[in-house]
Amino acid sequence: MFKKVFGLFLFLFVVVLSFNGCVDTAPTYDNLAAIRCADGIQNFDETGVDCGGNSCNKVCPPYPNELNGEVLWRQVLTPNKVYTLSGPLLVRQGATLEIHAGTIIKAVPGTNAHIAVQPGAKLWIWGTESNPVVFTSAADEPQPGDWGGIIMMGKAPTGHTEKPRSLVGNYFYGGDYEFDSSGQIRYTKIEYAGAAYQEDIYFNGLGLYGVGKNTTLSHIHISKGLGSGMAIFGGNATIYNVLSTQNQINGIEIEGGWSGIGLKWFVSQPQQHGIWIDYSSAASQNGTPFTVEDVLIKNLLQGAAFAFSQARANGLFKTVKLSGVSRGFYASSLNVLEDLGLSGFEVQDLVIQNVSDNFNWGTGQPNPPTFVTETNFTTFSDAFPDWGLPIQ
Repeated sequence: MFKKVFGLFLFLFVVVLSFNGCVDTAPTYDNLAAIRCADGIQNFDETGVDCGGNSCNKVCPPYPNELNGEVLWRQVLTPNKVYTLSGPLLVRQGATLEIHAGTIIKAVPGTNAHIAVQPGAKLWIWGTESNPVVFTSAADEPQPGDWGGIIMMGKAPTGHTEKPRSLVGNYFYGGDYEFDSSGQIRYTKIEYAGAAYQEDIYFNGLGLYGVGKNTTLSHIHISKGLGSGMAIFGGNATIYNVLSTQNQINGIEIEGGWSGIGLKWFVSQPQQHGIWIDYSSAASQNGTPFTVEDVLIKNLLQGAAFAFSQARANGLFKTVKLSGVSRGFYASSLNVLEDLGLSGFEVQDLVIQNVSDNFNWGTGQPNPPTFVTETNFTTFSDAFPDWGLPIQ
């Protein structure tokens, strides 16, 4: 009898002990919530990825994958996310911002959103022809000027005796290091940029300030901006395969003593001028000329293909094609046009087609200025290049 009672008691003890052990080791509600709140998945009643709802007490950020503030060391954006630029993002000297192929960055209108890369910092944008990096507006109905744009600053010469400040952002730039590198931009689309910074001062889709020779800039499409598409302020960067379309000021601007090399620049449908050139007296002290080869400017109903504010430009445009424009060259006075030839400015191998009846050189005469050399009026293709088609 004793053995039976003892056996029954032992059995019950084991069962109770086992039951208590299961209770002690089983995940509690709080433990499960913590796991769900860190698994990288939007699950159960979460209102975002690992945030919101009753099962996760983390407050969701106002925007998914939000970008703003400062980059102080290294920040990498991955293509499996859509990022939201909700204000200025400043890449500090010595820091790096990396953006890989397929990444999309959407800027919130009305937040002064822009990306500024200080001298000594690096911006690496590695898009591909089939999978470019895209900067656009976060608005449901995007408009020109929804955000600022990209400002890249370097330590290359600008022609100024002292370091100048950028027109937008008021950042210092420039220096004396010709071979400076600010990083690389390739296969990138920038749209709906050009927000107003101050009265009559606008961001450009891409602003290059004192950017040096070891910076690589290629296959960039800038479109639908409220300001100009691309603006160059000094430096000596090599810039090739640039497409500027439907920007509301100028297609491309060269301001300051830029002494770099350009290749394959394409401009279409700017609201004002195709290429605007403005060399200040300080910038003209940089005696090294620039060279741009293979330029196409088309579909320009207002303004001029080339416009000049002063007669100090020092550079060469070679193999220039104009199609569907109403004026070739414009300057604030006739003297500026004549003096350009004396300053070292030249246009070689100019060809024209599909021009309107009132086409003129800014002088009211059909003859070109002395610094222009025309070729035969042969038919040419004004189609955009194949590399531009995937990012239009």
